[in-house]
Amino acid sequence: MAFNSKTSHSPFELAYGFNPLSPLDLFPLPILLNCVNDKGVFKSQIVKKPHDKAQLHIEKKGEQYAKTANKGRKKVIFKVGTQAAYLRSNSSQEGEDDAYMEGHGQGVQEGMKDIAPIHLKDP
Repeated sequence: MAFNSKTSHSPFELAYGFNPLSPLDLFPLPILLNCVNDKGVFKSQIVKKPHDKAQLHIEKKGEQYAKTANKGRKKVIFKVGTQAAYLRSNSSQEGEDDAYMEGHGQGVQEGMKDIAPIHLKDP
């Protein structure tokens, strides 16, 4: 019988409360008086136990997956206003280029504003 790695139970066990060992286990069995009452309470308790175990196992696996996924990550705390881009609400508004953040220079490109444009003479 196949077991799910996340629930640690087979789908049949979660649905019916037991794992069949052979196809003969799936044939209807005579009703046992100690397993059934008029409300089916005992059967529901049998099925509920694997569900609770599976739920705990899923939570445990989820924590394990999160731990491995977050391994080596740094905790970053963002403050309001730091590293915020200056964005205009409308692209047709006048203002500076909103593609760059305030306070961050563009290196070599900053000096290009001072250079006069080159005028070519007509031949």
